Amino acid sequence: MDNIKQVPSLSLPAIPVDLGAEVLLEILKFNLRIKSMFVGMEFGQYLLSFVSRLTTSWARSGAK
Repeated sequence: MDNIKQVPSLSLPAIPVDLGAEVLLEILKFNLRIKSMFVGMEFGQYLLSFVSRLTTSWARSGAK
């Protein structure tokens, strides 16, 4: 257990999100918002989410 990284309590997210909660991912470069389900994260590194269905209507709308 010595190799487990301890995360300081001050670096934890200020707003806790439950696993399975619906989240809205926003990709600014494409002006895109995607509803997804939160499945995990490594704070400050990455967020894991599940997207059940993704349409490409944003591509036809002229989003840049």
